[in-house]
Amino acid sequence: MNLTQTSVLARKAIIGGIAFLLIALVTKSFLIPAGRQAYKSLFPPKDPPNPIYGKLSAPKFEQKKVLNTDTVFELDTKTGKLPTGLPNKMAVYRIDPPAFSYEGGKKASDTAKALGFSDTDLVSDLKGDTYVWRNNTLGRELKIQINTKYLSLTTNVSDKSSVFSSGGSFSEADVKRVTNGFLNQTGRVLGNLYSAGTQKIMFGRFSGQRIIETDNPSGAQVAVIDYYRKIKDTPVYGPDLDKGLISIVVGNTDNANMKYVEAEIKNFEINGQSNATYPIVPVSQVWAAVQQNKGVMASVNPDEQSDFGTYSPVSIQKILITEVELAYYEELEPQKYLQPIYVFKGFYTSAGSKGSVAIYYPAISGDYIQEVDTPTE
Repeated sequence: MNLTQTSVLARKAIIGGIAFLLIALVTKSFLIPAGRQAYKSLFPPKDPPNPIYGKLSAPKFEQKKVLNTDTVFELDTKTGKLPTGLPNKMAVYRIDPPAFSYEGGKKASDTAKALGFSDTDLVSDLKGDTYVWRNNTLGRELKIQINTKYLSLTTNVSDKSSVFSSGGSFSEADVKRVTNGFLNQTGRVLGNLYSAGTQKIMFGRFSGQRIIETDNPSGAQVAVIDYYRKIKDTPVYGPDLDKGLISIVVGNTDNANMKYVEAEIKNFEINGQSNATYPIVPVSQVWAAVQQNKGVMASVNPDEQSDFGTYSPVSIQKILITEVELAYYEELEPQKYLQPIYVFKGFYTSAGSKGSVAIYYPAISGDYIQEVDTPTE
């Protein structure tokens, strides 16, 4: 074969390669999507999604701070694979907006009195939406939003360890009995979704002026109970996976003013009946995004940090995901709709640190989520 023949063959090969690439590009960009659309038109799904609420607001997650951005993510489930059989659509539920109540102020005042606050402890303006009581002698503060019924109770216990017992009975049954008394006194009745949900109890004891976790209930001085809702067998989580949207700290004490140490109650009404369904992103696509560190760190529990309810940021080198589930996400502020998310649970390791983690990622296809406006300078 001479040089002329070789040159002709080379040109033919280049032209053929370009033609192949063009055909492949046209096929991928136009023919395959058109074919899929035609197939869907000829053979529509028997039970398609019903996104009657239109585009939803993007979930407002709260990220736990991590000191590095080069974390490696690996799958470590029982099967070594992502779960199968997950739904391709899920219901979206309405959340009833808070209703104005003419008796909201009176009910808030009655709640304050039931918790040991007097009229002279009121430090807020009665014309506002939020009432605040403060007892400086006991180091206690109570906030109640009269329309949303949001309640926050805090107590400075740094110098009050002697008030709480370090012995005697303080079982999970005792904790539930005391917290039920708190809910009854404050008029916070738990609905069916909380009855179907779970409760998590953690015991604590004083170490100097701080409280640390303990596995021994008999020696515990305080305990926190977190309440989680469940709707149609699917759990409902808040911004922090480790904290229920109803969270109450109770003390092991006979002192009536210190029996209820802390509380935070957010309890918007979820309408459990819904005809709205939205398509769910395949778990494989979400996992790929999580591996690129695009998920939201909703929980980080270092083994070496034993403070009761506090977190100090750590570095995370590797995360082993042991469980993947679909759940519903509820924000701290009023929202219109309760929508599903993916939750990745597992453990992390790092130099001198290890613990448990949980990662959130939106589950609804981005086609059904409103774009967030980016501020312009």
